[in-house]
Parts: sequence; C-alpha cells; structure tokens
Amino acid sequence: MWNSGERVEGITSFLHTITMTLGALVLDKSSAALFVQVTGIALVLGVAYTASRLSRSLAAPLHFELVTAAAVLAYYPLSVWSLMGMETGL
Repeated sequence: MWNSGERVEGITSFLHTITMTLGALVLDKSSAALFVQVTGIALVLGVAYTASRLSRSLAAPLHFELVTAAAVLAYYPLSVWSLMGMETGL
C-alpha cells in the first residue's frame, strides 16, 4: 500500500460540491440538508421541462411532450437520488 494511513476523498461533480458547500456555509446543518433536497427537486423539474422542450423541438404532438415529462418525473432512481442529495439531477 502506498501512503499508508492517508485517506483519499473523491468528488464526481465539482459544481454540485460547490453548491452544497455554499448551502453549508450560509445555513445550519439541517437547513443545508433541506437546501440540497430543494435544489434536487428544482433540478428534476428542470430536467423534466427540458425533456418536454426537446420533444417539442422534434415536432412531437402535445400529448407526447406531457408523456415525456411524466416519464422523467416517474423515473424512480433520478427522483430518489436527486432528493437524497446526489448530483444525479444535475
């Protein structure tokens, strides 16, 4: 083992880490967790909106736009991981 006793911490999304850090600097611990969850909600809604806009740009019928947005919102891993503080929605 190289560097015995040292710990390595990796991050997968620098932007999400910075967002979480800003929330932690300004808010207390429980409010910072709520901030990350509310940010996750906003991100999932943004992804659903973007998917419906993409459907519209493909000249799909209106009901297909709604189905596309509903499919994004119904995708369990995206919703749960985003609400639990992961960068999945981002």
